[in-house]
Amino acid sequence: MTVLAGSCFLYIKFRINFAKAFNLPKVMQIDSKELAELATQKFGWNDIWEVSEEISYIEKRWIDLEKKYVPPDLPEHVKKSSDQFIKQNIPEAINKKWVTLHSIDNTINDNARGANIDEYFLAVEYLTSRGFHIFRIGDKRLPRCKETKGLTDLAHLNHDNSLDLYLIQNAEFHFGVSSGPKWIGYLFNKDVFSTNIVDWSTDIPRKKGNFFIMKTFFTKSTNKKIPISMLLEHDFGFQINTNSIGDRDLYVKDNSGIEILEALKEFLQFKEGNKVYTAAQKKFDKKKNLWLKEELGRTDLVVEHWPLSTYNLHRKRSFAMSTVSGTMSNSFLNENW
Repeated sequence: MTVLAGSCFLYIKFRINFAKAFNLPKVMQIDSKELAELATQKFGWNDIWEVSEEISYIEKRWIDLEKKYVPPDLPEHVKKSSDQFIKQNIPEAINKKWVTLHSIDNTINDNARGANIDEYFLAVEYLTSRGFHIFRIGDKRLPRCKETKGLTDLAHLNHDNSLDLYLIQNAEFHFGVSSGPKWIGYLFNKDVFSTNIVDWSTDIPRKKGNFFIMKTFFTKSTNKKIPISMLLEHDFGFQINTNSIGDRDLYVKDNSGIEILEALKEFLQFKEGNKVYTAAQKKFDKKKNLWLKEELGRTDLVVEHWPLSTYNLHRKRSFAMSTVSGTMSNSFLNENW
């Protein structure tokens, strides 16, 4: 699998550099749809997603499969080196529960999934007050975090990349935007709290009790907010599945620090005791799932970010991904329904 992914990466880099060297039009470099397609792991995906639509949409089937799922483990040398790194460089995190945080930056880039890391600091301060240590993960291109006791800005601390895997595997939970580390959390069967979501139907945490909140959608031409209930009146392709949305009559507003904090508190309360979804959460889940089944079953469905060559496969994949047990934060639902 590593070889396949690596070859796609090299092809992408070659094509971009070739186009730049000969001053070719941007369209000759690579577009976002093709980039997403090339970056998707191909190994075994037909075996996973090539099932009938009726079977793939049965939620119980997927819940039963997930109950049998055994997460992978890391090699012993990775565990040992990671433990040693923490002891030598972050001794204050020893014997503490920790949380991993990742947010793609959107302060200097047109990135619909991204967010300003500063809006996470109310949540960070709340978690540290409860005795958690926070590891902000990512690469050096991300803006630095402001210094906060109980938080390690690992993105700007030289370390082996395998440390990020170790931290997510052993975290109490992972939170942040919809990015690669969140999916690693799923791989290790960890709890996930998602924020600033722009795909409100199939990019939802899988486990029961794992909450998410989404960005607020506005119509650009009228400057009016689109309530969540009205989003479910739009077609499937209305969701944002690409980074740039400048060509659409749409803009989004990031989650505020208060919204993130309030949803985080609900998420922790659910983990620690109350295991019943509210009436608002049940209503959202029911309407969303019915809407998805109707939308994904349409023969005239058009989704721009799905390549025609694998269109039906992605549609079935979305059927399967819609059978999730996570839900939206109750406070966010009540405020924005």
